[in-house]
Amino acid sequence: MSGAAVGETESRGAENSSPGTKTLTSAVKMLRVLEAVADTTTPTVTEVAAALGWPRGVAHQYLVTGVRSGWLARHGEQYVLSTKACAIGNAALAALGLTAAVRAQMHALVGALNEPISFAVLDGDHPRIVERVEPDRALQVRRSSEERISVSTSASGQVLLAYGGLELRDDLRAAGIALPPEERYRQVRADGFAIIHGRWSGDDVTAVAVPIFSGGVCRGALSAITPSGRTDENVMRDHLCRARDDIEDEGRFRP
Repeated sequence: MSGAAVGETESRGAENSSPGTKTLTSAVKMLRVLEAVADTTTPTVTEVAAALGWPRGVAHQYLVTGVRSGWLARHGEQYVLSTKACAIGNAALAALGLTAAVRAQMHALVGALNEPISFAVLDGDHPRIVERVEPDRALQVRRSSEERISVSTSASGQVLLAYGGLELRDDLRAAGIALPPEERYRQVRADGFAIIHGRWSGDDVTAVAVPIFSGGVCRGALSAITPSGRTDENVMRDHLCRARDDIEDEGRFRP
């Protein structure tokens, strides 16, 4: 059977997820294509097919469908998320409570520290940066669904997992992911922040992250990163903690 024929057959399929309710296989696969485009460095037909483990013809059929429906755009041989997909992403950030007021705090932190400020959330069982504001580039506010960060060695990852629950950490360890010992997560919860000294893009860096709470639940992690020795980690910690307090005390972060 050809790739196109496989795609046509699969696009009509459905599977049961609960009694009386069918999950549309074609819809699930279309969503997986959008995720693959977002997560692939060079999202050509070949690369997307490889990422999904699909025949090239099937991947091409779904990519063309994405373009014709307005969710994807084609730039040469590569496919990218359209502005329609970006609008949905912004709506998702609003649902998380990442309001204009929180973004204002991120900009204020950049002004005070002159370092990049990020906001990360748990995407399933891994942390993902959903917004970043960089110094001296006021127009470069990045809203990206593709910036997954280390679940174990990043400051934001340690904060999110510290408040994500023991079951989540146990599941990750069972999947073979190396995590710090539980003492580390207890320390993060006791301190209310995480400080990491490591390497990023070949440089020695220091990163500080604090949790953002709403309704008694950690909704995300606010962080700053600097080349080691440029900005004092205690200064970054104090600014981040004050920003967190302002966000939470004024009720700017909605559940």
